[in-house]
Amino acid sequence: MEKNFIDFDFVKRCHRSYIVNFQNVNKVFGNARNYNLQINYLDFNIPVSRNFPKKFIENLKIS
Repeated sequence: MEKNFIDFDFVKRCHRSYIVNFQNVNKVFGNARNYNLQINYLDFNIPVSRNFPKKFIENLKIS
């Protein structure tokens, strides 16, 4: 599934179980040990893997 979205920079795997459209992220919260994403239209939060680039998370926090 992930290969189908390779041309879209805003769709990335953030956890082994989740591929996320980062245009729909409302909020990023947590700390260096445990980040979570709040997504439009979801009633639960998406965990972010420790292996996910921290630079990308920091850019989301600023926006």
